[in-house]
Amino acid sequence: MSGGLKYDGVAPDATILSARSNLLATDIYKLYDWVLSKKRSGEIAGPVVMSNSYGLYTCSSPPGLPQDHPYRQIILDAVAAGIVVVFAAGNNHAAGLCNHDPTKCSPNTIWGVNSMDEILSVGTVNWDNRMDVGEHGNSSRGPGQWASTHKKPDCVAPTYGEVIWGSGYQVMEWWGTSGACPQVAGLAALILGLDPTLTPTQVGNVIRASCRKIHLPNTCAGAGLIDCEAAVDRLQTKLTGRKKPGRMRPPAK
Repeated sequence: MSGGLKYDGVAPDATILSARSNLLATDIYKLYDWVLSKKRSGEIAGPVVMSNSYGLYTCSSPPGLPQDHPYRQIILDAVAAGIVVVFAAGNNHAAGLCNHDPTKCSPNTIWGVNSMDEILSVGTVNWDNRMDVGEHGNSSRGPGQWASTHKKPDCVAPTYGEVIWGSGYQVMEWWGTSGACPQVAGLAALILGLDPTLTPTQVGNVIRASCRKIHLPNTCAGAGLIDCEAAVDRLQTKLTGRKKPGRMRPPAK
């Protein structure tokens, strides 16, 4: 929700519940269990999107998280309950961390639950829609450790510019995939605001299908850069059967 702040956000009518945790803390189970129980009991009547901005930092080999880990099942339970789950792809391609070439869309550096087919995994690009320069070269590359149907990342979102910082605002050149992830979660909330009956799979399909191509392989940028207006237009056309008049779109960079 906007709350009178300088920026309304992608989905200003959404209610935001914020919690701090990390992938290795047991309280993440409690957070998911709490949301699931509220959803199943009907206390949360509307659609739910869960945004997860954390990951496991490792370079060229998978972390010690087995595919039958209980956390994976919790995420699957959330998706089965109709909750859209969005994850940051991670910043494991960092030159100082792993010494991977930022101009390459390999090797794979998207691990564990961040790479599940059932979730949306989000990378990041800069103002010029590039991820091969500066800190944006840190964005993890696919196809994802556990992905098979949807290679990762699913899409990218831009991270640069002015953001809320403490009690004010700060201009930053890079927020990382942790900053890109909630933008896609906001887009998912915007889509569900138009049609709350959509399943997580359908929401993901709308987002991927409406992305703007930015001439990067899918193991770098997935379907491309999110386009909130195109996603809304696409869904409204489907709901009404009427196509909106054409609009000018900025050229892909």
